[in-house]
Amino acid sequence: MKDLESDIVELETISETTGDRGYIEILKEKKMALANLLDVKVQGALVRSRFLNTNEMDAPTSFFFGLEKKNGQRRVIHSLLSGTGQEITEPSQIRRRAVSFYSTLYTSEYEEGETLSEGFCNGLPQVSEEANSQLEGPLTIKELETALQGMQGRRAPGIDGLSVEFYKAYWDVLSHDLLDVFNESLASGSMPVSCRRAVITLLPKKGNLQDIKNWRPVSLLYVDYKILSKALATRLGKAVEQVIHRDQTYCVPGRSMVDNVHRIRDVLEVSSSLGINTGLISLDQEKAFDRVEHSFLLKVMEKFGFSAGFIAKIKVLYNKIESVLKFNGGLCAPFRVCRGVRQGCALSGMLYALSLEPLLNKIRLKLQGLFLPGLNGNVVLSVYADDVDVFVRDQKDTDILVDIVRDFSSASAARVNWKKGEALAVGEWSGGLPVLPQNMVWTKDGFKYLEPLIHKARLDVSSSETPGLTVALCRSKTLCLQQLVDAVGPELSDAQALGSLLGLHSVRVAQRILQLWSQILCPEEKRLLRSYGQGRARPDPADPFPEIYLSPGLGELTDPLLQVANSVKMTIHRADREHST
Repeated sequence: MKDLESDIVELETISETTGDRGYIEILKEKKMALANLLDVKVQGALVRSRFLNTNEMDAPTSFFFGLEKKNGQRRVIHSLLSGTGQEITEPSQIRRRAVSFYSTLYTSEYEEGETLSEGFCNGLPQVSEEANSQLEGPLTIKELETALQGMQGRRAPGIDGLSVEFYKAYWDVLSHDLLDVFNESLASGSMPVSCRRAVITLLPKKGNLQDIKNWRPVSLLYVDYKILSKALATRLGKAVEQVIHRDQTYCVPGRSMVDNVHRIRDVLEVSSSLGINTGLISLDQEKAFDRVEHSFLLKVMEKFGFSAGFIAKIKVLYNKIESVLKFNGGLCAPFRVCRGVRQGCALSGMLYALSLEPLLNKIRLKLQGLFLPGLNGNVVLSVYADDVDVFVRDQKDTDILVDIVRDFSSASAARVNWKKGEALAVGEWSGGLPVLPQNMVWTKDGFKYLEPLIHKARLDVSSSETPGLTVALCRSKTLCLQQLVDAVGPELSDAQALGSLLGLHSVRVAQRILQLWSQILCPEEKRLLRSYGQGRARPDPADPFPEIYLSPGLGELTDPLLQVANSVKMTIHRADREHST
């Protein structure tokens, strides 16, 4: 487009200065080519800016393209660090570094180790025969339709460009053929390319964004694959509750991250009140979802007692899958994916929880944990996805934990980064604190943990005025302010978007919820949100807000673990307000 614009300006200048009319036809051709390219650009920006049609505004304009640019610029990688720590700024080298990193990340490191694997997989709880019967049954159109209708619209489609809205509009035409394709694929052991290929888009995380590890890969999957995976996930959700322990709350129906927050702070409060020495170690799992080895996952499912028929279905979904990295607006060559559960797939959370359970089960069996008055059994773990928090009481517990993590790494190729872990000590520890691996240090100041938007957090507006809000937020996994603002806008005014996000049928209720949230925010915070929406303010990675520090002995306790607990301290440490978005 830039070349055409330059040519057009040059030709117009020549025509005006020389009066030569011979350039008119060439000028017309170049203007037509530019108009065609501009039309293509408009359509692309239309999709990415999530406007329904160009009638909503004048197009093409710089403001129109700015809608896409505002979000797109946040994901542009201008420089990266090489494997040796050198800064790379040349675009082609940056691309090669990113592709090399992710193709290596998804290359299997799994080595069959029967002794170690059996040591973790033996003694796992078993799926019931009734659950297996439901899992093995043939797919039905009703299941697929239910899965489709439960999917949110206006989301990025796969490479084919076919959106959720397309499938909903033409379901009567497509449904029988789609069911035949799925059944034939599951029977033959191989999915079509449309179900095997995903586009990996990178989202910035905390920390130095020159480090490629601080970009989170999310798989953009074809909608047909997402329909199938969601239908299977609905079946699996009824079985995982039987085999996943209560202290793991991620992607298990009826469980919530709020349970983890309460469990941790209540245990800390009780320990502090009774003078019980308590250590809380938070394990940082390196690229947790991306390092799940497919062979290990299938072996674990077998040990849980899942039927061979259902395991075969999961195996087909991960057979010869590949990904294409979307990088700085372009697509790279596809590469094979030999491990990892695809984030963006409805099954991924439950499959990850199943793959992690052998580690957690071993920790529960081997560690003493805490024995608190009035509680049957010991308290060892609080787990939400890959956020694994372990309660230890002495050096022996700590040493056992280190040994178990090391053995699990050998058995499954998972990795724990001790250097990024955290450890909180409560009590006097007169004999000295346990020694931690790799120079980890204990702190007594507080324990950083994710703060949900809801349920006793600052923006909690759950009341009789907003019936069902807590359930809707948990179900949609809308747990922090940034998720809310990204969905409904920095003015907190889009009631229809909130209704779509939370599955609310009443626009009036959605408007009331937004009004209550808006009333809680002060004018300075509202100004910050507007700046965030305009791309002029970004959260500081070093700022713990909106996370909380859990410390024993402050505030009011809710849903106590024990009746002996009287209060709990929950303090939000904020940095400069300029970063509090």
